[in-house]
Amino acid sequence: MQKRSKKLCVVLLMCLMLFNMAMATGATAGLRMEPLSASDDGIAPCFVAIWECARGLSADQSLGRLSIYACTDSYPGYTSGVIVLLQKKVGSSWVGVTSWEDAHGSTASTVAEYYYPGSGTYRLQCTHRAYDASGNIAETFIAYSDEVTI
Repeated sequence: MQKRSKKLCVVLLMCLMLFNMAMATGATAGLRMEPLSASDDGIAPCFVAIWECARGLSADQSLGRLSIYACTDSYPGYTSGVIVLLQKKVGSSWVGVTSWEDAHGSTASTVAEYYYPGSGTYRLQCTHRAYDASGNIAETFIAYSDEVTI
């Protein structure tokens, strides 16, 4: 157990260092992460296989570009996956525009993309998943980003 804790600590420190380097270089400028947290009423999801998930959507008006980010991390013994669906608001409905997926068989899955849409209001629908050793879905969590207009 102590060996596993050390490995987890090292991985977390490496992720923190990489995130700080990206922030320092401006690679994630304008991109807001939305980590999983308790809602206003204090209720938060409790996962068995998904360790952490986040998503972010931002617009660069001058370039007409959306920055898309989503990640899923799973506990050891599980692999992770993330499916990101970019949706456009049409009237009072949301319509799928395009999607990306990362399910490469490790404990961390990430989608980081740029997309050049037409004008409109957009959001992300992110499906965060964890898979067991047999490849079966062990856990699924669907969440949405904030809306952005471009």
